[in-house]
Amino acid sequence: MSINVMENTYSVTAVLQDGSTLKLDPAITQLSWQDPADEVAQRALLVLAQVKTDKGWLNSLLPICTAIMITANGAEVFNGIVWEWEYESNNKRVITLTCYDRFIYAQNSKTFAYFPEGKSTKDIVSKVCSDSGISCNYQWQSATHDKITFRGTYVADQIMDTLEDARKRLGQRYVATYAGDTLTIQAEAYNSTVYVFEATKSAMSTSERMTMDGLVTQVAIYGAETKDDRRQLEAIVPGKTEYGTLQDVVLMTSSSKISEAKKDAQGILQEHGEPTRTITAEVPDVPEVRKGWKIKMNAGSLLGYYIVKGVTHNATDRSMTLELRNAS
Repeated sequence: MSINVMENTYSVTAVLQDGSTLKLDPAITQLSWQDPADEVAQRALLVLAQVKTDKGWLNSLLPICTAIMITANGAEVFNGIVWEWEYESNNKRVITLTCYDRFIYAQNSKTFAYFPEGKSTKDIVSKVCSDSGISCNYQWQSATHDKITFRGTYVADQIMDTLEDARKRLGQRYVATYAGDTLTIQAEAYNSTVYVFEATKSAMSTSERMTMDGLVTQVAIYGAETKDDRRQLEAIVPGKTEYGTLQDVVLMTSSSKISEAKKDAQGILQEHGEPTRTITAEVPDVPEVRKGWKIKMNAGSLLGYYIVKGVTHNATDRSMTLELRNAS
């Protein structure tokens, strides 16, 4: 599918405290929104020129908690609130708004929760969401979990920690996104349209970096602690030792089974057994692209299919920056 960024149209609407709406388009000097790789809540950045409207100066009309909606090509791509407000009254006379979708409340609210052994991933995530007033659309697989106790833990961390535990147990990847006041959990590559970015047509720049920081090439399993605080080495589970010896450990308890410990060791190697590869690409903006999408790259050293780990849409210059990893 060809991409013509000049056909993209962007608009920002604020819902004021009196319930009326205000188009912010004429005042926008910078506009971007982001699906971060390491958190669920979307973030948006608006830089506005200070102007006077028929309701007063713009800076006085957009306090914290003002509802903000961004549309691209007529479709909603962000709906949230002003989380941070800043006004510079110097020669710049600009208003900077940092906005988040409403999942930000889950990322900043703590609760206690307990789940007995045997609960499924879907049961746990759905209960955490329900208790916090979050609508949840769970479309992914489920694992069966051990006893879980969350003590004063952020709601978002309760959800993500449970999903991460399931991912390690299932060996399958998921993506968690928030839109329309609903948290959706689903498998990656859920998009029906796969965009292709080619160096000669659409890709603007790409970069790759590899590091052995965090790499694990073998896991040592140690038995339960004895009365004199010693542990006996029970097994070594090797990974890619051609990179040298970089060891992690699994510590067993008196009730642990060696088979379970070896499974945990394999999980560590699956997670950390390859050098970390960071892949980014700056390409023409496709406003609907979100975290978890599958795309195709034919640019630089990037050839083939990739999963979007995170994306920043820059409406100001009609580009987007993709954080990618190879599609499995």
